[in-house]
Amino acid sequence: MEWKNSIIFETLLEQLSEIEVDQIPIIEKLKQTARSGKAVRFDRAGLRLPKRSVYDHIISLPAQARFFIFETKIQIDVDQLDCMILFHDLTEALIGDTPSFTAQDIAQETFRSFEEKERAEEKASERLLAALPKALKVHFEDYLNCANSPAYRFFQMVDKTDPIIAVWRYIALHRSTLDIHTYLAAMTDFFLNPEVQRCCINERALAIVRVLQSKECASDYFKNGTFPSLQLKSLIEDRTMHDITSKAPSVA
Repeated sequence: MEWKNSIIFETLLEQLSEIEVDQIPIIEKLKQTARSGKAVRFDRAGLRLPKRSVYDHIISLPAQARFFIFETKIQIDVDQLDCMILFHDLTEALIGDTPSFTAQDIAQETFRSFEEKERAEEKASERLLAALPKALKVHFEDYLNCANSPAYRFFQMVDKTDPIIAVWRYIALHRSTLDIHTYLAAMTDFFLNPEVQRCCINERALAIVRVLQSKECASDYFKNGTFPSLQLKSLIEDRTMHDITSKAPSVA
């Protein structure tokens, strides 16, 4: 099954690609900003794998949202959800990505306490609000004030399940060269992170996440490519990944 982005997502993404904040081109910067949770673990384990960009995280979420809508049968305002997805990590173009569920000795220079991260994001949000044209500022303000909206909890689930989905996508993309034992050991925190299951919106979502957070299932997938859900297998395999050295997004 093909999971496509909405027209509003693509339109706003194109508009954001023209925006600079303090001479920093926001979308281009996100393309060269690594998702730090995996990046620091790759370095620590000596894994020579491409480092996924924050941009890839953002453009992957709409398809993953549609997958969870299909699987959970939840009624969601898709346009509102896509706006949350597009705007939720824009501040990382200015302050970088801070890994969650990552000890300070692993995160090293990317580590920030919760309070430090909040302060940095607040200042970056102010800079963005000052730079965005009115049409885009409205959407960013909506995101900043969306915590009580019906779609926000669903968005949180989509956002927090993305890292473990990406763990599987790395297996799909690099199966022929991957040292699976070293890789799975390095990814242990992603399999153990309790927030991923706590964010699940219903039992169907929880069942999917339990499979994704099973190292045994991931190992079996590496060995024989089989997967208990054809839709989830398609979600993982039917797109490539934009890494921080890519010159253009590589979306299937």
